[in-house]
Amino acid sequence: MADAKISALTSLTGSGVTTADDVVPIVDTSATTTKKITVDELAIALNSVPATQAQMETGTSTVTTVTPGRQHYHLMHPKAIIKCSSLGSSPFTATALASGLGSLTPTTNGTGDWTLAWTNTLTNPAVTFSCEPETTTAVRRLVYIRNGGLGTTSLRFVCYEEGGVYANPSTIYITFFGDLA
Repeated sequence: MADAKISALTSLTGSGVTTADDVVPIVDTSATTTKKITVDELAIALNSVPATQAQMETGTSTVTTVTPGRQHYHLMHPKAIIKCSSLGSSPFTATALASGLGSLTPTTNGTGDWTLAWTNTLTNPAVTFSCEPETTTAVRRLVYIRNGGLGTTSLRFVCYEEGGVYANPSTIYITFFGDLA
């Protein structure tokens, strides 16, 4: 190849780059020589390689690039947001506002007592609840996981009014966290 200015070389588009084979020049200042490096190796050197699923699940790297396609693997990224309504009905209505849980199966166990099952396994599960405010009562209502009620494919939850009485609020939102297996 004859010597030529870089600006005089033939252009190459991103889709034409073979990242494992194509090389770019790089000046090694410690040896004061020009060397070559593959595009893949340059990406590693620049820490621009996307995080792996394992890196997202452990969440320990402070330099790995997180792409939208990998973000959902982090344990604290919501895996599902479910709106539970018509809680006095059997079964209640479970609407996935965002979900990786698969098919939902709602069951009403009694007043203020429900089970929500899903098809995709969620390891290391954790949930948060929020109740839509009631317009007909000033009584505070709290939602809890029933003792032993959070599993990898189901959640049993209850709602109490002040004074320990089971109650059916109009709507409960549940946000799921964990690792989709």
